[in-house]
Amino acid sequence: MDQGRALLPKALFGGVDERVAGFASLRALAATQHIRLASIHELYVARGKGAMPFTFTVPAINLRGFTYRSARAILRAAKEIDGFVIFELARSEMQYTAQPSAEYASEVLAAAIDEEWEGPLFLQADHTQFKAVSPGVPADGEMESICELIVQDMAAGFYNIDIDGSTLVDLSQPMVSAQQKTNIAVTGELLAFIRERQPEEVIVSVGGEIGHIGDTNSTPEDMQVFMEGIAPVYANKFPGLSKVSVQTGTRHGGVIDAAGKTEAMNVDFDVIDRLGAIARKYGAGGVVQHGASTLADSQLSQFPAHQTLEIHLATGWQNLIMDHPAFPADLMHRVDEWVDAQYLNERKPDQTEAQFHYRMRKYAWGQIRREVWELPNEVQDTLATTVYERAKVILRELGMHETRKYLELCEG
Repeated sequence: MDQGRALLPKALFGGVDERVAGFASLRALAATQHIRLASIHELYVARGKGAMPFTFTVPAINLRGFTYRSARAILRAAKEIDGFVIFELARSEMQYTAQPSAEYASEVLAAAIDEEWEGPLFLQADHTQFKAVSPGVPADGEMESICELIVQDMAAGFYNIDIDGSTLVDLSQPMVSAQQKTNIAVTGELLAFIRERQPEEVIVSVGGEIGHIGDTNSTPEDMQVFMEGIAPVYANKFPGLSKVSVQTGTRHGGVIDAAGKTEAMNVDFDVIDRLGAIARKYGAGGVVQHGASTLADSQLSQFPAHQTLEIHLATGWQNLIMDHPAFPADLMHRVDEWVDAQYLNERKPDQTEAQFHYRMRKYAWGQIRREVWELPNEVQDTLATTVYERAKVILRELGMHETRKYLELCEG
């Protein structure tokens, strides 16, 4: 019997007290199997110093639904090659997938338990992002809301937190220092906040972001100004950032044609080369690539060659599941109907129905969460096998074979 899975119904679908108890039980059971939620900070800092080869790019994977079975499949693929992955969840995803950090952690922990994983297990708060009311101006109460969320994330074992103030970069300003001013301020404030509240035995991995994904490509000056501005926050006081996310030409969800299928995207690898070198001068491990799960395998294989530290993969996993012939057609039809009912006013004049549904269907995960959990075993097995096969390819392209030996650096 899968012990982790047996505890999940209470952790995911019970009352408030049952969910809290379910998560606690899973975390305790994981500890008996030598699974520990960990920070990747020390590994990244060592990588930045050249203490290990620049031959791999760490995949950070967002699972919006079918989480437990997908996480099991991905961990199985990682174990087979003696590699590892990061599982992450963005602030926005927590809402539309109905997966608060503790519940997402419950599913990943259950997957690790049932796959007999041992050692560090990484959970990451992706895009801890500020909402802006105008360029450079955060919405009222945003700092307080994000601080509260970070406390919840760390309590759930998310010891890797990506601060995203890129929404506050003001490109209307002529000088880069003015453009990045608010981003630097909020990132520095949250870095200090995390260091003051992180567990005693953990240095939380904290990332920054200098360019909003999907907008103008990041420049060396952007990185220089940002890192120079952040440096006084932590100098001689506590560890700084372990990484910085940059914009290289990709976009979240990919580029969609009239039939709702993904098209090729270009990646400016020169941005990664030049900005990664600057980030490492300031003690970080390098740069992070977002919006990459729909890239071609031939593009994925280039990231290690350009010393990319980490790559974020989200929409591609969603597509594997929702577009699979085994995914119930009636359930997918109801997803499309729900999207039409909730978001039709957001459909752009030049969007086809297929493009619109593709862009918006991610918001339906929370609506179908219980139904996906209760899919017949044979359907779940088929979908999980597809995730496993895709994970093997991605891990190979990113050079993750025999990288677990570096995890002894990780705290948790």
